[in-house]
Amino acid sequence: MKLYLYPLLLLTSSFSFSQELDTIPEKNYDEELKLLKNRINQLEALSKEKINQEKNKSSLIDRSKLSFDAIMRLGEMDWNQNNMDIKTGERIKPTTRFWSRALFYLNLDTDITEQFSFRSSIMTHPYFAFGGESDSKLSILLNELWVEYKPAKNQAIRFGRQTGSRIWDNYIGEQFDWINHDGISYVSNYKFNNYLLNIKSALFIEKYVDNASFKKQGKMYGISANFGKDDEMKSWRLSSGLLMAEKLPNVYYSDVANFFYPGDLAPDYSIWTSHLDIKLKQLSNLNFNVNVFYNFKNYKTNPPSNLITDKSGNNYFSEGNVFNPSEAPDFTKQNFGIYGNIGIDFSLFKKEFKTSLAYLYMEKYAALDYYAQYDLARWNSTNIQGPEFMILCQLNKWMRLRSRNFFMQEIKGLNGIDPSYKRSGNRTRLDLLINF
Repeated sequence: MKLYLYPLLLLTSSFSFSQELDTIPEKNYDEELKLLKNRINQLEALSKEKINQEKNKSSLIDRSKLSFDAIMRLGEMDWNQNNMDIKTGERIKPTTRFWSRALFYLNLDTDITEQFSFRSSIMTHPYFAFGGESDSKLSILLNELWVEYKPAKNQAIRFGRQTGSRIWDNYIGEQFDWINHDGISYVSNYKFNNYLLNIKSALFIEKYVDNASFKKQGKMYGISANFGKDDEMKSWRLSSGLLMAEKLPNVYYSDVANFFYPGDLAPDYSIWTSHLDIKLKQLSNLNFNVNVFYNFKNYKTNPPSNLITDKSGNNYFSEGNVFNPSEAPDFTKQNFGIYGNIGIDFSLFKKEFKTSLAYLYMEKYAALDYYAQYDLARWNSTNIQGPEFMILCQLNKWMRLRSRNFFMQEIKGLNGIDPSYKRSGNRTRLDLLINF
């Protein structure tokens, strides 16, 4: 080939390659971006429309929600019980007893407006029982009935019958609180980076005196503060508060049995409560929980009690004013309580489990409620100490199976005939917990 033809051939090849490149269609990224923006705008419009529809629902029924909670006690057994005849001092070995019971709650929650909400709740009280030493009875009672007003996004004021655990973190329903309370409570929340601060207060009327001034009414009131942090690795919460009471009743009426029960706790107290909760999420939710209680009230004599007896076996409520307090054990300094718990989560047989080991030491007048319903032993009272072992299995999103075992003994003897004697006993429970 002639040398002068090489430049011509090279020019021809370059021209052909340029033509091939020109034939490749260019992708219209601007058009695709425009379509994508239009789609995003459509989704945002649909989302706003859905939110507005939710806000503008015309019917209260559409803004109401029913929920159901149940504790199905499949079995409860008291075993290895030890007691004493309070008149003769004779040691008694009560028989092992077994029974089952059920406790149901039906709740109705309604968002009236963005600022007002309402709850109505009923319960079976106290339960129906099958077996044991009492007849089966069912009574349906009011559990909660309140209206909540939110003056700001981080504040809420609640009026009506409500739970005390909303204000005091360790005022736990199954552990300490037996009834709900009538009155007003206030909660405010503040967030600082990942830290959360809650400030709470409440005033409840506990005893209604007909046509009497407010000062003469039985009251329970106080404040608390909660500070904590929650992140991917761990969470912790520290709270502290003061719970005070005036003129609480020592005798209360049973709607089920239709008669009055004598009470056991002090009618007046000033209890400091403190709660610490730490959870290590990366270590199978290893959890530490400590609750401390101290009653600052100084009692010169034992407050009225149906459990403290003199040498003849009489108590404060015995007929004929025959009770001799000088012959009864002294409980005036029994003001301290502590409850500690350690727990962990684990998987087994494709099910999620929780287990914990706890210890309770609760002196006579450190309790938070005048019912003294520490239902961890056969005698239902404070002045109690001992360990608890719990294991819980998550069956599905609605049901959990829980076993609790208590090994309890009195801290101090109650009876004047032999103050050194302390009752003891074990209790085992198997519960099916249902929530939906």
